[in-house]
Amino acid sequence: MSAPPPPVPAPAPSDTAPPPPAARWPVPAWAAAGVVLTGLYLLSMDATILNVAVPDLQRDLGPSMAQIQWIIDGFPLVVAGAVMAGGVLSDRWGHRRSFITGALVCCVASVFGATASDPGVVIAARAGMGAGAAVVLPAGMSVLITSLYVTPERRRRAFTAWTMAVAVGGLSGPVVGGALVELFSWRAGFWANVPLAAGVAVAAWFFVPESGRTRKGRVDATGCLLSSGALLCVLWGLIEAPVHGWTSGPVLTAYALAVALAVAFRTQQRRTPAPLLDRDLRGDRRVRCALVSSVVMCMAAFGMLFLISLYLQTMLRCTPWEAGLRTLPMTVSMLPGAVCALYLLQRSLVRPALIGGLTALTSGLLLLTTVSAASGYGLIAAVQSLCGLGAGLLATVVNEIVMAAAGERRAGVGSALHDASREVGSALGIAVLGSVLMTAFRDRLPTAPAAGGELPASGDSVTALNALTRVADLPGPAQEAVREAFAHALSTAAAVAAGVTLTTAAVMWWGLGPAAARTRPEPSDSAQEPSGPAQLAPSPEAG
Repeated sequence: MSAPPPPVPAPAPSDTAPPPPAARWPVPAWAAAGVVLTGLYLLSMDATILNVAVPDLQRDLGPSMAQIQWIIDGFPLVVAGAVMAGGVLSDRWGHRRSFITGALVCCVASVFGATASDPGVVIAARAGMGAGAAVVLPAGMSVLITSLYVTPERRRRAFTAWTMAVAVGGLSGPVVGGALVELFSWRAGFWANVPLAAGVAVAAWFFVPESGRTRKGRVDATGCLLSSGALLCVLWGLIEAPVHGWTSGPVLTAYALAVALAVAFRTQQRRTPAPLLDRDLRGDRRVRCALVSSVVMCMAAFGMLFLISLYLQTMLRCTPWEAGLRTLPMTVSMLPGAVCALYLLQRSLVRPALIGGLTALTSGLLLLTTVSAASGYGLIAAVQSLCGLGAGLLATVVNEIVMAAAGERRAGVGSALHDASREVGSALGIAVLGSVLMTAFRDRLPTAPAAGGELPASGDSVTALNALTRVADLPGPAQEAVREAFAHALSTAAAVAAGVTLTTAAVMWWGLGPAAARTRPEPSDSAQEPSGPAQLAPSPEAG
């Protein structure tokens, strides 16, 4: 009698769930990608669409300067604090489902913002839109690379398309917002979002395939609260420093609390079994260098874009629509930067791409330090072109590094990392450079006492727009003194930003040594791109 066969061992437990269903019916890959990129563009535009609507908003609701600051910064602040949780949620709940849910949240929040009769409701609406965007942004990228574009070369192109949609959306916000304000009112910035967000959600339900559900477990709510609290304290201190003093008790207390929360977050992430950021990603030097570069790039580019809009509306007397149009050179110049990044990435030249982007950004900022009261639009256009070129290079390379390190199983987390770095940089840029501008501006004003008395004692960046607009109408020497003071302040802010980007470039050159500066080879992928209406089911590696 033969011996009984040995028992078959049970399969090892896995944290991956069964593959989710495909699209509701076969559709072209480009159609699904178009829906996703439209949603990403729309929500990125929402971050900056109200930047040029502040005067109209003040005439209608009469908010305080602090309330206006929260209306503008509330969206990126909530995105920065919640996007990591949104990335984890999309990986565990499903990318398409998360994308649709986030778009609907933005739609509902926009209705509340459009019908608001109190500034507090507008702030809450902007925060709600930020919460929805925190889910849509990582889920959209995950759909692109786990369901639509599964080969390494196609994924690289998807990274570029995603980067351009998000960046162009944020940079075109002032253009669209300026047109809506001049044609209707500030409320149109919210109303326009309602049918667009609802349409994107409906289109995603029919045309976008499901993917994700690759991780199980709880979302790290404690980590989200600690990291968001630390960022909130830093931003509060930076925004209020020109008002209370850089070494005043409230500002130093805010910084101390931010440090305490950051230390608590670091300790909590080491001890929790399901951290927001996996340990291998936290320890990857390439990822750390890429994220630092992204924060610095967004701080410099978006912060200076906001200050340039002040210059256009005060020094050059542009209307909101005209000011928005004159910020287009930065948007247009991002495309050649992204193309250059693709060329360098195909040859594994990561370090030259990062350093080249930071160098172009630094060159534009150094050029801006030469601004004067007599400067025209030509200087501003050249500055924007150099900064846009550098931003296009950096954004594409950072996305490639982070998503390659995260892998397909953690696509939502990888996308959320990039989103978080971008939103943190944008919020810091407005806070830091706006505070530097206001401090330098008010320090220069004593040379024009007649003008200085017209300025309110406030230091946030939004106050500068209204105060400067009013003071610039003064006749004679007072007006000229104010123009000189603002040009000096803008030059000072540009010098600070250039110092930060130049220092970052030196650190990145050292941090991305020859061994770390090359892209890691991705495993060969036998799956072919879905062409035409054939297959939009997730690739086998997505399961």
